[in-house]
Formats: sequence, C-alpha cells, structure tokens
Amino acid sequence: MHVEIEEISPCVKKLDVEIPLETVKKELDKAYRQLGRTVKVDGFRQGKIPRSILEGLYRSAVEKEVIQKLIPESCEEILKDKGIEAVGVPAVGGEVKIIKDQPFKFSVTIEVIPSIVLKPYEGLQFTKKVVNITEEEVERALKNIQESSAEYEAKPEALAEKGDLIVVDWQAESLEKTAIVSSQENFAMVIGSSLFGQEVENSLIGARVGEQRTASTLFPSDHKEREWAGKTIKFNFTLKELKKKKLPQIDTEFAKGLGYNDLDDLRLDLQKQLETLEESTATNELGKSVVSKLIQENPIETPPIRVENRI
Repeated sequence: MHVEIEEISPCVKKLDVEIPLETVKKELDKAYRQLGRTVKVDGFRQGKIPRSILEGLYRSAVEKEVIQKLIPESCEEILKDKGIEAVGVPAVGGEVKIIKDQPFKFSVTIEVIPSIVLKPYEGLQFTKKVVNITEEEVERALKNIQESSAEYEAKPEALAEKGDLIVVDWQAESLEKTAIVSSQENFAMVIGSSLFGQEVENSLIGARVGEQRTASTLFPSDHKEREWAGKTIKFNFTLKELKKKKLPQIDTEFAKGLGYNDLDDLRLDLQKQLETLEESTATNELGKSVVSKLIQENPIETPPIRVENRI
C-alpha cells in the first residue's frame, strides 16, 4: 500500500492512498464467494452461480461493499503505522470507485491533535495574592452564623415587616383572561425574598393576621413561571400566620452551643477557616494565571470537529 501525506494545517492532514491491485482482487473474490453462497438466480444451483453472472447482477453492490471495507481498514493501518492521532472519522474526498485491473485509489482528510512544543517558560513571573484576613471579615462570618441560627417567634398581633416569616393563602389571577391561573394554601415565605416580585411582596408590609391584601404586577416574558410569564397577574393574599426573626446573642453561650470553649475560640477558628479558603482561592487564581500565560505564549489550533462538538 502506498500513501502520501499532505499537511493542510496543523490540525488537518490529507492522505492520498493507493491499494495494490492484488489486494483489491482478493477482496472482490472474497465478496463474490460469500455472495454466491447466499443469493439465488434462476437456472443455477445455489453456490454454483458463475462469477460472470454475479458480476452482471451485483457488481455495483459488491464493489460498494469492498470500498466500504478497504477505506476504513487501510486508514486505520496508516494511522497506526505513522503514529498519527486522529480526531473523528476520516472524510473521503470526491467520488471513489474500483476500476478494473487497476489499483484502488482514494483520498481522505483527517483531523488530528496538533503537536505542541512549549516555548521556554523559565523566567516567567506571576503574582500570588497574600492572604490577610481582617477582623471585619471574621465579624462578617460571625454575623452569617448568627443569621443562620436565627429562630422565628409567632407574633399574631404584630404588623408584618420585611424579613418576617409569614404563612398565607394566595391566588394568582390573570387580568387578561380574568381567570385564576394558580393558587396555594398555607404557603410559607419571607417578605422580601422576591418569590412574587418586590412590588407584590411590599403590599404585605403592615398587614395583620387575618387581613387580606391585593397587588398586581407585570411579569417578564422569560419568567420561570410559564403561567405568569408576559402577563399582568393580580395576587390575592390572606395572612394566616406571622413570625418575627429572633437572632441569638453573640456571646460565650452562643459559642459553646456551636462546640467551642468561648467566643475567642470561635473567632480564632473562623479566622483559620477564612485563611484556608482564601489561600485555596489564591492558589487557584495563580494556577489560572499560569495556564492563561502559557496559552498566550503557545497558541494552539483546535481541530474543527472539537469546536463543533463543543458548540
């Protein structure tokens, strides 16, 4: 088998292949023998049909079958022999056919992983962020723990405020169709969480348990609730429960409840956690900088099929 390799680009190579006539004849003989054992032709016993008759009846199909066998097998052999790492399936160029008493010739293009030769990287300089956790950051982390440890106390006589936990029955009515599109009973929510939109939730501020409130708003066409998307929805709320957030005191008892000896012990652990997190972030950012710089210094062409698959 003879092959000529042309580099179209760092990612694409063209193979011009010539398979010897002897190999082609061998494959054709094999294909006709197999065919002769399976087909039936009037006037001939199965398995005793002359080659000339089979060629007259099935030549096109047999040659197509042989071509579909020769091309991938020869390409696989060439790639292995030449040490070429192909991406995807070879693309056959133009019309291919078997010509009697001649070698079989065809061309294919293949996408390959380009060879990568890194430029010298000694001497490249990078900056890593110095980790320095401030007292403000520790206090912010402490406040977050306080918020997550908050409890809600029932305050049935109080007025609803932003941040309160309430339980409501609600109905959503489409003003365009004048029909209820959705509803729910005993729905728990925090005022200001924007589940229904800020404008609607603001209408609940100042309400008491047992009171009803109404508000309307136009939702964007891409809103996650399909029944509301692009529509003006009127909401009817009935406030059934009202609870106020109660934050725990940040003191020694608070720290002990979290498994620490005292408040200083808790603050020290928070500082260590923040330092570990910041150190990890700084290391990751440094790694990204190194990779980005290496890519910038060593541009690599990507095989088109990889780009298409990613898209």
